[in-house]
Amino acid sequence: MKNFKLKSLSAILIAILISSCGGLNKMQDTAETINFETEPEILTAKGGDVDVTIKTQFPTKYFNKKAVVTAVPVIDYGEGAVKYDSMVFQGESVEQNYKVISFADGGSHTFTGSVPYQDEMRKSDLNIRLYGAIGDNQVELGTFKIADGVLATSTLVMKDPKPIMVGD
Repeated sequence: MKNFKLKSLSAILIAILISSCGGLNKMQDTAETINFETEPEILTAKGGDVDVTIKTQFPTKYFNKKAVVTAVPVIDYGEGAVKYDSMVFQGESVEQNYKVISFADGGSHTFTGSVPYQDEMRKSDLNIRLYGAIGDNQVELGTFKIADGVLATSTLVMKDPKPIMVGD
């Protein structure tokens, strides 16, 4: 009887260890394996807005079946930041209406967003902040730079030109 209890306790401890290895900690440790590509590679201000397309590729065996991951693209500059709309992904066992990412095959998603241009964005970076959750357990998976700041050449043109008189 004691031997059976000892084996049962050992099996339960092993199951707990195995399940914890595949959770948010593993996702946090391997978050840099997620591939982000932006179009354009260097953000550009056009018509008073900064548009971006982000292609996200999750590797195979990364996404926990019970996890929900929120990805927030953010233009970080000096003292401020501007957030694009969030992207939310879910594992196969989650019963929500987000983009499902397969554990066995990985998955991809394309996001298109726009934010109003501000002069402070000339010196900035586009970062993506990842947050993961399994049930009530939430953790920040990391922040990753995915593109350089904003080219704002069009804002440098004078909008009120004045003639200059010079002698012969």
